[in-house]
Formats: sequence, C-alpha cells, structure tokens
Amino acid sequence: MADVQPEPEKRSRLPTVCVVLVILCLAGGYCLHRLNQGVRNAYAVWWVADLVVEHMKANNNQWPTGWDDLRDDYQTCTERSQPFSFDELSGRTQIDWQAIPSVLVAESKGHQIAKFRVITLTDGTESHWEKSEPNQIVLDYLRSQMSGQVRIP
Repeated sequence: MADVQPEPEKRSRLPTVCVVLVILCLAGGYCLHRLNQGVRNAYAVWWVADLVVEHMKANNNQWPTGWDDLRDDYQTCTERSQPFSFDELSGRTQIDWQAIPSVLVAESKGHQIAKFRVITLTDGTESHWEKSEPNQIVLDYLRSQMSGQVRIP
C-alpha cells in the first residue's frame, strides 16, 4: 500500500488562509474601534457645545475663558444625563477660549451654517450628529439671543 501524502498546493493554502483571517480580524477590530471613537466624539462635541451655551446663558452671554469656567455648567448638564466625565470631555475636545460671541455671529452673517470652528475634537476628526454640529449649536444660540431680548456684548 502506498503512503498517501497531501498535495503541496493544499498544504501551502493553510498559512495563507491563516494570514488572511488574522488581517481581516485586525482590520475589523480597527474599524470597530474607529466607529466607537466616532460615536463618542460626536457625543462629546455636542456635550461641550451644550456646556458653552449653558455657560453663556448663566453669564450674560460671556464666552468661557477656560475649562474651569465650565465646571459649574457641567454639573447643571449632568442633572439631565451623564455620559462623560468632565476630564474625558476636556481631553477629547478643545475650545477656542479667545472667541468673541459678536465676532462669531458676524463671521457667519449671511450664512445658515457656522463659518467658525471654536469647538473641535483633539484628534482632528469631524465627528458630530446631524443637526448637532457644536459650532452650529453655539451660532443658533447666539442668533436667538440677538433676535430675542438679550443683546450680545
């Protein structure tokens, strides 16, 4: 009886299949990680825009000068829900602390969408939920104040 040996082609496919499976698993894991980060980033910038608006509401439409200015507003917002710690929000997003509300409104005059970027993500991505772009939230608030009873300083 002859000794049957596997064909060389079949033996050489196994390492290739293993390498392809490992690559697919790594790529899938990376895609899931990026998806998760995108979702968390979208919520983070929305929350930070809400913090900035809460701060302006409570402080005669004055722009915050640093993260410390937003700590009290964070407490106000967490009474509604608490998806992020203050430290995660401040680490995931950045705010232009030198912004002047009246200048922001002027920059977007004649445009429906915000033409400024004062709230962004630290990783450089542009994640946000539809109708919850953080700079647009700020602009909508400022415009409502200008057309309403409060004048922007």
